[in-house]
Amino acid sequence: MQANVLTTVLLPLALAIIMFGLGLSLSFEDFRRVTALRRPLVVVLATQLVALPAVAWGLSQLFSLPPPLTLGLVLIAACPTGATAAVFAQLGRGDVAMAMTLTAVNCVVSAFSLPATLELTLRALGQGRDVPVDLPRFLQIVLVILVPAGVGLAVRARAPRVAQRLAPPLRTFSLVFLAAIVVVAVVSERERLPEAVSACGLAVALLNVVFLGAGLLGARLGGLSWGQAVTVGTQLSIRNSTIAIALAVSPTLLGDPRASVPGALYALAMYATATVAALLSRRAAA
Repeated sequence: MQANVLTTVLLPLALAIIMFGLGLSLSFEDFRRVTALRRPLVVVLATQLVALPAVAWGLSQLFSLPPPLTLGLVLIAACPTGATAAVFAQLGRGDVAMAMTLTAVNCVVSAFSLPATLELTLRALGQGRDVPVDLPRFLQIVLVILVPAGVGLAVRARAPRVAQRLAPPLRTFSLVFLAAIVVVAVVSERERLPEAVSACGLAVALLNVVFLGAGLLGARLGGLSWGQAVTVGTQLSIRNSTIAIALAVSPTLLGDPRASVPGALYALAMYATATVAALLSRRAAA
């Protein structure tokens, strides 16, 4: 995607606004509950930091994906949990309070783990060449994710009524922005899109199923209840595709629209599987 004011200024700014909106949905109480949720927190973070990127990389190698699609697949795994994870936890009669706490911690951890994972992936895709760590890009990604979310968290703590008024329009903005950048990515890559979808469509679908299954299985093996397992499963399967796509298409961050294709496809797959899982869980709990 050619660099211009839209992609170099407005795109990172929109991403910062989305992260601010995510921060408005968090509270300090979410972080205070961490000590009571040590076991599910360990399951989620261990899977998020190690297993998810490893699975994404493994699937990219299994399907012999080209570097941009490999990067996009790993980018999905490295992104924080989507803000709608708690909605699916509620739909499946899971632990909503735990979902909010895990989302809050995941957001902060991902601010540092995401750029680190991307740098490692870029080095691995260097095909034997020594690719130096791009520290400015690393710091830029950290700042564009962490700082706005922190400001949103502070606004909710200091002015909860303001946060309550701002949250709904910002959620709408996030959805509109996601749709807009998907359209932009599709238009800019329309000639290569069918080939990209054909190459990574199955890998993306498997990635989503594995993420959901890993959350459910890991939680049950960790001794968690079924409701908590549903919560962990949605935490791992619902990824923030908006961030993944925005990072991919922005010339000042990754600057490769082809890397946004897996994120766009994953956004469609994750809601379908999460809805089915939540409804099945709801029936089982009835």
